[in-house]
Amino acid sequence: MAGARMIAPSARLRPAATVLVLLAQLPLCWRLVEVARTQPYAGHIMLVPALAAALLWLECRDFSRTMPGRHQHLIGVALSAVSLVLSARGHEQQSLVLEALSAIAAVAGLGVWF
Repeated sequence: MAGARMIAPSARLRPAATVLVLLAQLPLCWRLVEVARTQPYAGHIMLVPALAAALLWLECRDFSRTMPGRHQHLIGVALSAVSLVLSARGHEQQSLVLEALSAIAAVAGLGVWF
């Protein structure tokens, strides 16, 4: 098609990967709500992965400013893939720790990637 503008694959890949990574974190959110609701000493449990992810996001944003775009892209993709693997393993083993680590890796991966 004459005059049609081509969209780079990474322009479509980033939003799709973001949606996939965030959807993979939904079971963790439901489990954290359930644990916070049923265990009296775990009311703060939802804040732990959120705070760790926020701190890691800030560090990754500073880190991503110092590296070239290609390295930033590869590290972001790798962290997002690690997040998906940890999420799947955590869900399979019903391990809240692995699922929380997957959320932290997801935020770090998306932070570096964008």
